[in-house]
Amino acid sequence: MSELDLTIIVYGEEGRRAEITLKPKIPADIRGDISQLNDWTFKLLCCLGADVKHTSNWGCAVCGEAARETHCQTMSWIHLPQPKLNVYINLICVAGGGPCHQQVIGQCGAKAILSGFPPQNETPLPMPPGVEKIPLAGSCANCLEEKTAAAGSSMRRCSACKLTR
Repeated sequence: MSELDLTIIVYGEEGRRAEITLKPKIPADIRGDISQLNDWTFKLLCCLGADVKHTSNWGCAVCGEAARETHCQTMSWIHLPQPKLNVYINLICVAGGGPCHQQVIGQCGAKAILSGFPPQNETPLPMPPGVEKIPLAGSCANCLEEKTAAAGSSMRRCSACKLTR
């Protein structure tokens, strides 16, 4: 149990999907302590950011409009000898109870029930320091400026994940 098997699956418009697999090392002092491991995985997810960036703009998984916000659902098996965490991210235009958000919540609730996981209360990830408006899902992961999400932007991609700009 030295690594967490972390899979992040992102859903956008028209069935668009990206899958990211990470194997972060679990600190030795928390191995075997489920409470500390839960805290560590939550902090890890917060460090990954409020949303996942991509090399081009993403549209809302429901209506196709520009995506700014996310709805996250996690399924955790961190109590197993090989801890695993799946994070399902639906990119949406507006959260906070709008029609697209409500539809995604319903889909995630049905998926949770079918998989044997009870639906969870949402825990919003914190906004990055100094950010007042949620950036477009295709914007630069560093500066978060809207202009970096424009079509034809010459932003470079991360050479490791090939997703983050």
